[in-house]
Parts: sequence; structure tokens; C-alpha cells
Amino acid sequence: VQLINTDLYDNFLAVANKLSGVDVELLRISEPLPEMMGKVDKATKKLEDSRDVVEQKLQECKAIDANRCYYLQLLKTTVMEDKITDWFDSCPDAGDAQSDLDNFRRIAIECKQLQEDEARSISTCCEQEEEKQAMLQRTQALRDKYEGLLQDRFVYVLRRQQELVLEEEPGAQETDALKGQAAAYLDCYRILEKEELAAELFREHVCKEVVDKVLSWTVTGNQRNAPPEALQQLFAELLGTIEKRCIPLVEIAMRISVDFRFIKSIWKCFMDVAIKRMQNIFSPGIPSKFH
Repeated sequence: VQLINTDLYDNFLAVANKLSGVDVELLRISEPLPEMMGKVDKATKKLEDSRDVVEQKLQECKAIDANRCYYLQLLKTTVMEDKITDWFDSCPDAGDAQSDLDNFRRIAIECKQLQEDEARSISTCCEQEEEKQAMLQRTQALRDKYEGLLQDRFVYVLRRQQELVLEEEPGAQETDALKGQAAAYLDCYRILEKEELAAELFREHVCKEVVDKVLSWTVTGNQRNAPPEALQQLFAELLGTIEKRCIPLVEIAMRISVDFRFIKSIWKCFMDVAIKRMQNIFSPGIPSKFH
């Protein structure tokens, strides 16, 4: 206070004089502010309303696009369904000709595509969901029918191939034709990702018969108790029979895909028979029989 009274009083009064009337000027300047704030509030409300309208339109566009995708996928599925149905109506009973095998493989591709397309068909309402479920039932029935036909043809090829192997002079032309059919049907299983099913059919209709036939003697007489050296000839015969009747099909399958576990099928059949009929060879407690 003393400093203001002595040295800065004049400056203090000068500042006070300069600030005189500032409050009035500030009031004058602030007069239009409420009106401007009202306009800003109105503009903000309009923007929010416009944003809501835009969001609603976007949702409508998404719904329209979802419907479009659904009906396009439905149309695609229906067209493919009709193609497969027409093929069933006109397909031959046998698949010897190369064109028939090519068509059979084509239908496998379309059945797999049909399955993948079903996952892309997303319904947007209850009516579409009911329509989709009806479509799924039809397409599943088509795939089941095709897989049943594929299984019948593949099993026929397996059985006929075994019959030819046992013939003294099998026809070379028929043998080559069966190899071609086996390759075509195995390729269909690969396309459908059903390699395990093909291996099961191979095990059931080829391996089991081969192993059962060679090892059938072990269930009779005292031969089940034969010493290890007496079984060497049996195992040699089994190996020769497997090489003759099973390995050609294994080689065809391996050329198609490594996912066919045909060797595993052979081994499983042998182990099932061996464990059931030849327990002694796995019994270290019986040294004279243990292999």
C-alpha cells in the first residue's frame, strides 16, 4: 500500500481510468450471445436428427444388402441343386466311360460347393429362416444320395478288383478300367473330405477279407499254439497276399492324397485278428510262443 501511495499511485489511477466503461462494452458485446447460442443449439439438434436419419438409412441399406446376398445365395444354391438333381435323373448305372467319371467328379465338387454355400446363406427374418431350413433339408438329401451312390460304386470297384486278382488270367483292359474308376472315386472322397470313410470301406471290403482268409487256420486245431518258427510261413503268405491284393489300391490312394490311411487300415485289420485269435504271440510269459 505504501508502494502504491508513493511511487505507483499515478499509474494506478491511469489504469483505473483506462478500464472505465469496459464493463458496459462487455455487456454490449455479450448481448447477441444468447441468440447465437440458441442458433447453435438448433443447428446441433438438426445435426443429431440428420445423423439419426442417416443411421436409419444405413441400417435399411444393410438390411437390403443382406436380403440381396441371401436371395442371390439362395438362387445360386437352387441352380446347383437343380443341376445335381438333373444329373441324378440322367446318370448311367455304371461309370466305366471317362466322361461319366468326369461328371461324377464334377458332381462331387458341386456337392462340396453346395455345403460351403449353405454356411454363407444368412437369413434375416423368420420367413427366410424357414425357407433356409427347407433348402438345407433338400440339399442334405442330395448330398446323402450322392455319397450313397459313390459308396456303392466304390465298393463295387473294390470287390471286382479282388475278384480279378484271384483269376488266373485277369483281363488287362478291365483291370486298367477298374484302376481308373478307383482313382476317380477316391478323388471324389478327397473333394468331399471323406478320406476316412474311404479308408473304412477299404478296411471292411478288402483288408478284412484278406487277413481273415490267411489267418483263418489259427482258429482250428492245435495250430493256434504253434511255435514262432511255424508262423513264419504264415506271415510270409500274409505279406504276399497283402502286396498282391491291397498294395495296388494303396498306391492309387497315395497318388490322390496322403490323407488316405489305407496302410493304417491294413495294420488295424491284422491287429484285430491277431489279438483275437493269436494271443500267445503277445504273451512274454510263454517264451516258446512269444514273438
